[in-house]
Amino acid sequence: MSLCQVAEAMQTTLPTACRFFTTLQAVDLIEKEAYRTACRIAPRVLELGYGVITPAELWSTAHLPRV
Repeated sequence: MSLCQVAEAMQTTLPTACRFFTTLQAVDLIEKEAYRTACRIAPRVLELGYGVITPAELWSTAHLPRV
């Protein structure tokens, strides 16, 4: 997705979208594709997702109803 597309989708200005991109790149949540102006979601986003899912699964397993 290009920076212009992100700005349109967020209904914000191009400089604001650029600041979001810069911040997300700094924490490795998006990567700039080589030789292109487009960016993509980085693998680190999956790590964050697993961090949310795993404790939820453990919590539901730990609190099974007694029969």
